[in-house]
Amino acid sequence: GETGLWVEDRWNDQQKADEMIHAAITQLAGKQQADRAWKALFKHFNKTHDRGNRGYRKGEKIAIKLNMNNAITHRDTVELNSSPFVTLALVRSLVKSAGVAQEDIIVCEPSRAITDSIYNKIHREFPDVLFIDNIGGDGRIKCEYYPEQLKYSVDNGKMARGLAKCVVDADYLINS
Repeated sequence: GETGLWVEDRWNDQQKADEMIHAAITQLAGKQQADRAWKALFKHFNKTHDRGNRGYRKGEKIAIKLNMNNAITHRDTVELNSSPFVTLALVRSLVKSAGVAQEDIIVCEPSRAITDSIYNKIHREFPDVLFIDNIGGDGRIKCEYYPEQLKYSVDNGKMARGLAKCVVDADYLINS
């Protein structure tokens, strides 16, 4: 924190993050090109979830669930959360390689805040991507819940007993 935050561009290499996501997608699917890898992943998911022998279709929603356990405001923090660089690389790959429309991507963290470093980095390049977090505002949408879905949980609010609509209503979920 004395020399800046870990989320700053000067401490990270976006090209390496892009290469890392490319390698992860292609190795996972056993394909050499990212577009073919995404097609194989979507097709496998749909086939194993009784949705037919098909890939992604335009208009289907993809939720990218971040892990922002240390974020309670939109301000950046020295604590570790999801990486803005990895998140941008994932969104780039979905848009440029998988052919997913920006407006079909939802970057979300239902129980915490999405920090400025993630929001600003992605929103600059992909202004139609939706952002949903627990507090809303500053370009983010406040998360809505299907109430009383978890009957066994302690009753201490919507997050404890409800399910986030952005996750439940998505056609695909990527836990990032």
